[in-house]
Amino acid sequence: MAQRVPVIGLGTYLVRRMNRCSGRLQLQYSTLAEATKVCAAVKYAIDVGYRHFDCAYLYGNEKEIGQANAAKISEGIVTREELFVTSKLWNTFHSRAKVAEGVAISLKRLSLDYLDLFLIHFPMGYKEGRSSHPGSYSDVDYLETWKALEDVVDSGKVRAIGISNFNVPQTKRILDHCRIRPLCNQIEVNVYLQNRALVDFCAKNHVAVVAYAPLGGEYAEVGSDLGSPLADPVVHETAQKYGKTPAQILIKFLLQQNLIAVPKSVTKSRIKQNFDVFDFTLEEPDMSCLRALDKGQMYRSTAMLNVCDHKYYPFHAE
Repeated sequence: MAQRVPVIGLGTYLVRRMNRCSGRLQLQYSTLAEATKVCAAVKYAIDVGYRHFDCAYLYGNEKEIGQANAAKISEGIVTREELFVTSKLWNTFHSRAKVAEGVAISLKRLSLDYLDLFLIHFPMGYKEGRSSHPGSYSDVDYLETWKALEDVVDSGKVRAIGISNFNVPQTKRILDHCRIRPLCNQIEVNVYLQNRALVDFCAKNHVAVVAYAPLGGEYAEVGSDLGSPLADPVVHETAQKYGKTPAQILIKFLLQQNLIAVPKSVTKSRIKQNFDVFDFTLEEPDMSCLRALDKGQMYRSTAMLNVCDHKYYPFHAE
């Protein structure tokens, strides 16, 4: 049965911070306070109309997201069947023997009997264990991981499966060897990083593209010599023309290309604004001006340079 994916979801990865000493971005996983914010954000998002929630083992807040969903189901605001919940298999669960365990952990944390969508978070495998960033790699082929996910679909624990951060050759390799086709490839896409070759390949092969960091990733929050899409003059001029916010223009730009967007926020006004994009259409001249803003791969914020020597590192190609 084909899965219907809501075109806007709430991203729940809220752990990027600036190291004040080095000035460099570092990954730090959700504290209890941050996870509590996510819980409140999910509850509010459901009230606004969101039904798609993008989660992952890595984010460290699936328990709180599960509590928020359960509370809204209990209140009668939404049913489980109306929700579309995605999670992702972390790199330490890539072997055939560990995939089912990775799924089970996310199901338990989210208090769910099944997931609507489950993704391989990255093609790179790490040494097995609970550590998020172990010091050594696994040589497990992601095709082995995929075949194990196909078995999980057969079990009923997952309705659909997909990939995340896979480049064109890696996506093609999955398609060439799969029994169950990937529903989507979740990749970083925004007006400054449009990933045209990969987006076009996925469209040609009927693989949906889910765009994370649709507002610009870390650069949108921290600032960079490359600038932020949210501060781009063209984006601002377009926002003024349509009476919308820059964020709404950036999201609509993706939706009009048949991409699914998962912007993240814990701020009520922004959560609501990001969802309020269905009452206008960008005209083609404006779409063309926005397409011209592409800065290419230099703008990628999720580069994972610390593991660029892994044999399945994806970002050497689109």
